[in-house]
Amino acid sequence: MDMSHSMEAEYCNKSNLFQEKPAMEICNLSASDLRERILIMLQTECESLPHYNYIETVQRDGMKELWRRKVTCWLLEFQEEFRISQDTVAVAVNYMDRYLSQISTKKSILQLLAMGAVFIAAKLHETYPIGMSELQTLAEGMYLESDIKLMELELLRVIQWQLNPVTPQTVMNHMVCYVDSPEKRKLLREHAEAFLDVALCEYEFIGYLPSVQGVSAILCAFETTKFSSANWIVAVRMYRLVGSPEVVRCKARMQEVFYNSFPDIARAQADSPTGVDELVAAESNGWSKVSNMSNEWSYADKNISLITVKTDHSTTFNREVNSPVAFCEKAGNEDSVRPVPQYTSRDNMNIQTLEEANNQNQTTATNLRNDISPPGQGTTQRTRASTH
Repeated sequence: MDMSHSMEAEYCNKSNLFQEKPAMEICNLSASDLRERILIMLQTECESLPHYNYIETVQRDGMKELWRRKVTCWLLEFQEEFRISQDTVAVAVNYMDRYLSQISTKKSILQLLAMGAVFIAAKLHETYPIGMSELQTLAEGMYLESDIKLMELELLRVIQWQLNPVTPQTVMNHMVCYVDSPEKRKLLREHAEAFLDVALCEYEFIGYLPSVQGVSAILCAFETTKFSSANWIVAVRMYRLVGSPEVVRCKARMQEVFYNSFPDIARAQADSPTGVDELVAAESNGWSKVSNMSNEWSYADKNISLITVKTDHSTTFNREVNSPVAFCEKAGNEDSVRPVPQYTSRDNMNIQTLEEANNQNQTTATNLRNDISPPGQGTTQRTRASTH
């Protein structure tokens, strides 16, 4: 039997649990079902992670963080263009990062890789996926249908049909359900999505687990909306995420990056306690979500008892110490911040293993690049992800 076909069949048989519901419907789950889904996400989030420093250890064709940032932000435009969810884009970026964790890729192929990733993600996570003709129209002659299909097959092979990763967006959409008021929940979700959009474009956030990013975004949203987080913190205390040093660092960095990107929103927020004025201003500038910059990180309820985590409390992020891989390898010991100690961890992707995988796949990758047609003439700047 063809290996790819057998892996596809295995995926189809095992992926029913995470057939994603629309964000608003997730909160209609029973309390036990919601808790079960979150616990399973916490247990399995290590299984489909990209390598946290693949640019430094795998990429040998000159790739820079800027390339990834621009092509990822370009993918976010697909949300409006094709009416796909934020989580679908996050899944596509996960595919892309995992591919880049194994295959050194030239700049000329990066946008094609992103197109293949979002094409696959939309097939699995959208009721109305992106059609091939629509994707070709967006490319405006850059790539042929055969190019996209070839990349699609190569991407599936490299990520081994592991197509249902846990994303920060999925974690956030589940965790926010512990907010009682539907109106507050909706606004918190919108604000949290703004932080996650910016984090998605930044390479450094690969260094944080999806659960850490999802919870950090909600905490940022509480500060933006000025809602009290006390009841929510009590409700999610069982997951032992709020209060962990990883969340403290991630939240602070998420705020910093967002307001470096949107300084006008930061200034507007200071003059608008409710957050309404800056939301209107942001929407008029083409940004549909807002956030708030706070220099102080604190709990709304000082009496809440939270787990103490024995780990490095340095505010400077150290990829070797604080990487998701390092956490997943340590999972199960007494210092773990997870409520369930058992993990099905992914393979230890150290540099040597990555180099071996890269060498094994270089022939296929080279053939792919040779087969792909050169970009067509007359393409517009709108469709080309500028990576200069």
